[in-house]
Amino acid sequence: MEISKYILLTLFFLQLTSIHAQLTEDQRKFSIKNNDSIYKEIESLSDIGDFSLLQHSKDIYYDIYLDSPDFTLKKHGFSLRFRKRITQNNDISYSFQLKSEMNEVNSIRLEAEEDNLELYQFIQGTNKVSLIALLEPLFQYTENQVLSDVIQLNIQTINEWINFKFDAPILPFQLLKNNGKHNFSKEELIGLKPILVGRSERMRFHGVFNEEVNDSLTKMYGYNRLLENELPEHLKNKSGLNWIFEASLDKSTFYTFQNMKVVQLSELEIENKFNQPSIGVQLIDAFEKKLLLNMKLSKGSSSKYVQAVNVLSVDE
Repeated sequence: MEISKYILLTLFFLQLTSIHAQLTEDQRKFSIKNNDSIYKEIESLSDIGDFSLLQHSKDIYYDIYLDSPDFTLKKHGFSLRFRKRITQNNDISYSFQLKSEMNEVNSIRLEAEEDNLELYQFIQGTNKVSLIALLEPLFQYTENQVLSDVIQLNIQTINEWINFKFDAPILPFQLLKNNGKHNFSKEELIGLKPILVGRSERMRFHGVFNEEVNDSLTKMYGYNRLLENELPEHLKNKSGLNWIFEASLDKSTFYTFQNMKVVQLSELEIENKFNQPSIGVQLIDAFEKKLLLNMKLSKGSSSKYVQAVNVLSVDE
């Protein structure tokens, strides 16, 4: 029995290491400082330099960020959140995500996700409730900013769930304990609870070569050879286009649960999707050069969580 447990644990951590490696991406971030005209210009942007931006979706995201009272996660360069995504087709999904902060611009960032939130059930008082049911009033706080008794009770219940499940095989918790950067103990995160919630409108684009230079640049840099199931549906019918990066344009509003402060953020994020990452970096460098030449943007590396916390001064 003990040998069987050891084998299962070994297999789990081998799988964990594999997922850890897969969930890293080269990203670039650009802040749009309180200028709606620049945001709208990027929103309608189709071509820049040798690249085309193909808009493929516009979704709504709700994010609940968790941290301890002394902001242990933020201080060590991590953010932890529950996310609700509503697609433009009104499909709804939920996830629990851990991300590391980029230490510098043009850096690699860890991303880990658990997406089976409907499996978790609670006894709250005499009622059995799901994790998603606990989260919904917190997501709705972005619409009405009313800190109801239900929200405060649910925040406490989520804190109790985290303390109970911290040692369970839930990927974000496992990577908090074994990430190679700062291995958190349960004692450090005993007070982990929702502190910030945001609503974001996200427009997504595929970055490809312009059709007029696609053949020549593809011959020069090679074709992004991905497995069929890794290629986005929106590009499968666009024969010959060379997928270089994914871009997302966000307009977000964040609220604290305690002092009801508000902050608005807008940013553009680019993720390298080329199967040879070093070539993808070269191409994104070229796109970035043209972008900064034509747009008034500020390069950055901080997540929206860190930006919002700093502006709202909730860590004072």
